[in-house]
Amino acid sequence: MPARSISRRLTLALLVPLVLIVGCKGPSKRQVEIDGPALEPGRSVAVDVTNFNGSVRVKVSDRYKEPTVRVRLEAPGGTRLSTKKTLQKSIYVGAEIVQQEGGSVLRVLSRPSEEVARSTETKVKIDIRLPKCDGVLVHNSGGIVRLLGVTGGIQVENGSGATAGGDIDLRTGDPLVDPVALMTTEGNVLLQMGPNSRGALDITSESGDAMVRAYVGRLSDIKPTAGHWTGTLNDGSNPIMLRTAKGTARVLIMENAATSTPTKRPY
Repeated sequence: MPARSISRRLTLALLVPLVLIVGCKGPSKRQVEIDGPALEPGRSVAVDVTNFNGSVRVKVSDRYKEPTVRVRLEAPGGTRLSTKKTLQKSIYVGAEIVQQEGGSVLRVLSRPSEEVARSTETKVKIDIRLPKCDGVLVHNSGGIVRLLGVTGGIQVENGSGATAGGDIDLRTGDPLVDPVALMTTEGNVLLQMGPNSRGALDITSESGDAMVRAYVGRLSDIKPTAGHWTGTLNDGSNPIMLRTAKGTARVLIMENAATSTPTKRPY
């Protein structure tokens, strides 16, 4: 669970139609106005995202002075321009900053109309950038969730109901010492974290491999079986759980974890 409990409510008045510029080259990204109190430059926030269908990326870097949210509509290939414009008016996106339990939370929500909800082919890409992060909560379907440089408690649920999930890719150079739960109904799950991370690892793939490799740090109490791996990293007790129903689940503890690109092979 995230370091602090994150409320999932978003004021309906903040939801606005996803209006994108569509031309011959396709849709462009739109920056979403973030409602709520202004933050001091560089201030840390937790992130709470619900995306009905598509992908989510959260990137943390000290190059960013304040949080930004951008979205992009992805319609099926061959969709007419007039249809795309109709779809844009039928998808709603909202973002707000709220104060909760002594900290700031950036909440982002995409919601389709009933017509769009009946089709899983229309997707929304949500791109969030922020200077510091102290927790992430993501509910997504239909695509990849990529978290770069995040810290704090982290929970990702990818896939719900009749909609498949997708890959989960979490890479951070900072040590993870809070609870982490990465779960998808379909796709590979990668957790790549830096030195001095710790936790009680519980890695499961129902139809693939579950693997852990520590290039730095110490593993103990290791119990590997087919599709399931448990052990302890650096004597930690905070739960670190990976789950996939179809795909590979793997954990890498290494130097330069934020910038290293994972290979196609398990290790």
